[in-house]
Amino acid sequence: MSALSAIKVEPCIPMPRSFWGTKSVSDGLPLDIYEFNRPYWEALTRGSLIFQSCMSCGHCWMPASRSCPACLSMTWSWRESCGKGKIISWVVYHKAYHPAFKNRLPYNVAIIELLEGPRMISNVLGDCTTLAANAAVNLTVELEGDIHVPRFSFEPCHRPSA
Repeated sequence: MSALSAIKVEPCIPMPRSFWGTKSVSDGLPLDIYEFNRPYWEALTRGSLIFQSCMSCGHCWMPASRSCPACLSMTWSWRESCGKGKIISWVVYHKAYHPAFKNRLPYNVAIIELLEGPRMISNVLGDCTTLAANAAVNLTVELEGDIHVPRFSFEPCHRPSA
């Protein structure tokens, strides 16, 4: 018998959403808030954006996780972002694939690289036709329903021409 066949695999039992403390944004989209990402959401209520930083290897990341995605260390700390970044990539949606987005068309989903290094998925406020790779952006925290969400706006001196 191989070592692998001796391992007993237990089925994964999904926990009910109420277990994780799920909240809902005003449009009914679920938002999972649980122990290890709660500081992120609490910082947004204060207008700050925080990310995790590994105390073993120095890697910085988003979204929140229990261990460093680079070295798997469980020793990490929260760091505050200065709120500046740049657009890495984006997509503009002209069709709503969920009823919650029907009144937002067209809207963008962008990958933002923070000045400190982590990348995150967010939206860039303003005209979707002005999005450009490497365009400088600043954090704007918006209240949507009862949830504060991170979005970005162009830096005034770095707005790409249309």
